[in-house]
Amino acid sequence: MKNILKELKKIDKKFLIVLLFATIAPIVYSFLRTLWITSDSATSYAMTSFNAYISAFTEIFGVFLVLPIFTYQKQEYKSKSNSLLFAVILATIILMIILLLSNQFTLKQMMILNPDASRSELLTYLRLIAITNALSILETYLIYEIILDKNIYKGIFITTTTLVLKIVLDFILISNYAIIPFTIINVAWSSLISTIIIVTILLFWYFYHQKKITSIKRVKIPEMMEFYRRGFYPGLNKLIANFFYVFVTLAILSNLKETEWNAWNLGTSLVWHISFYLANVFKFSLVSEIVNNDQIDKHRLTLAYSLLDIIVFIGFAPIYIPLLTPILIQDKSWLSLSMLTSFLMVLPFLTIALAEKLQIRMVYENKFHYVVAGTAISNLLINLPILFSLINGVKFNYLDNYLLSAVSNYLVLLIDSFFYYSLLKEENPFIVMKNFINYWKLN
Repeated sequence: MKNILKELKKIDKKFLIVLLFATIAPIVYSFLRTLWITSDSATSYAMTSFNAYISAFTEIFGVFLVLPIFTYQKQEYKSKSNSLLFAVILATIILMIILLLSNQFTLKQMMILNPDASRSELLTYLRLIAITNALSILETYLIYEIILDKNIYKGIFITTTTLVLKIVLDFILISNYAIIPFTIINVAWSSLISTIIIVTILLFWYFYHQKKITSIKRVKIPEMMEFYRRGFYPGLNKLIANFFYVFVTLAILSNLKETEWNAWNLGTSLVWHISFYLANVFKFSLVSEIVNNDQIDKHRLTLAYSLLDIIVFIGFAPIYIPLLTPILIQDKSWLSLSMLTSFLMVLPFLTIALAEKLQIRMVYENKFHYVVAGTAISNLLINLPILFSLINGVKFNYLDNYLLSAVSNYLVLLIDSFFYYSLLKEENPFIVMKNFINYWKLN
């Protein structure tokens, strides 16, 4: 254990601090935003939480574009960053088109749960949120540009500024002290306006501070394609996972009551936006250390960060869940179910965080197809039969939904652990499995 924890002393602590601060900022923003929406009514939250569909698409592009930038060594990354910026802008435009085209599907699901709502208002909300989510990818990339520069004061200043801007706009437009009546369209407008302002500031900072305006013509297609290539497998992995999340998990919830829809989305998002965001700090730090730090033991640092994940989920979640959930929910009819859902999701989300730590070695050793295989196998065994059942009219309840999600996550961790062990043994997974089977036959 001591040898494992010793590896933490070798990491770049400035980078970790900036990354941690950049993560805490959206956690605070997400909590305040949810508080102001839920304080209006449960119906408002039910409608705005349909952003989960749009977020599922956004996450695919986020993984596709964000994770690869941590796989570059610092000097290599800086020499190509103009090409990468243009690659992200191009992908943002493509994502925006996809999200706008998918609005009709999301609108149909929203109308099922909210039959009395205005169709035109819901469609306007979806369009604004689609544009916001697409721009958020560019915003995230530009923030990570600053993080990768490893300037602790600049990183804290920028993340604090972005957080304050978002909170001020939300305070003006959707809080209890807003200057205009609360509507879900204003929820979307507050997000879009703040995102546009922040992206504009970050782009100005990018060109002015790094003095790269004159070198923007150096954008090279091969460098862009290399960037996309690095993100292909992570993006494909998230595409498989989110496809089944949308068409199985959210499909089941859409056929349940508004209370159960609210409880699931708030219960899962509370744990996701706190514990899982913190786990992402360790994930990106692990990627950066493996790529840039020759002094660390990759296996021991992976285990060290996995232990920190366990502390964040098992030790921290039971403290903030009972404290924060009653603050968020004014309508007591779904308070208990939301709190129960939060507690139930701790272990499944922990398995995702642990699996992602194991996957980093596969990224580093250019074996990310193992990660895709693990996700695909898990979903084909668990969620594909459920998808066919849903198509044929079989009904599932709230507990069924949880158990399916949990088992699928556990299976992903089990498969990724097997692939990780194979890489440590430096053997083909099929040979490892064959040896394992032969061992049990002999004993």
